[in-house]
Amino acid sequence: MTPQGTESEQIADVYTLDLQVFGDDRG
Repeated sequence: MTPQGTESEQIADVYTLDLQVFGDDRG
């Protein structure tokens, strides 16, 4: 994978995925 975007964008992608996976559990 080639590094695209800034670190903040990469973190945002992981954060969004995290919310999709655990969002219901966390409320």
